[in-house]
Amino acid sequence: MNCTNCGAPLAPVAGRDFFRCDHCETIHFAAAPEDSLDRVVTLEGLSGDDCPVCQEPLGAGALEGVCVGYCPSCRGILLSHETFGHVVGKRRREYDGPDITPAPRDPVQLERRIACPRCSRAMETHSYYGPGNSVIDTCAACSLVFVDCGEIAAIEQAPGRR
Repeated sequence: MNCTNCGAPLAPVAGRDFFRCDHCETIHFAAAPEDSLDRVVTLEGLSGDDCPVCQEPLGAGALEGVCVGYCPSCRGILLSHETFGHVVGKRRREYDGPDITPAPRDPVQLERRIACPRCSRAMETHSYYGPGNSVIDTCAACSLVFVDCGEIAAIEQAPGRR
């Protein structure tokens, strides 16, 4: 499969449901948004924020009945710290599928620098210190968390205390 943006070959991203072009960094998805591993329910309208990765307006979405910002381009999710904790706790408690050992964390993910869509300050990119080998971006001043596509599912399905 080749990139529709530049024509270079696409590489699968371990533990995720998308491919990445190593040449232009474009992300390509194998599944429709409603079939995403993170199970975001897309809603009508916009969230009022821009995606910190794509700079595109975030659509309105919902996770576990709580409103979130959802990027239709990269499928990243912007949510409050409180909502992130609620979603992770609920998803882990209710998950009854097999434990899926997450792919090793890619240290390159920790080098990303993105700006908070609310205050424009640099978000902190760091490992999520729970299960899932996930990397998240946070803004303490605005109490926001940004997760890439597949991170919620990786945290939900990872082995560990539920």
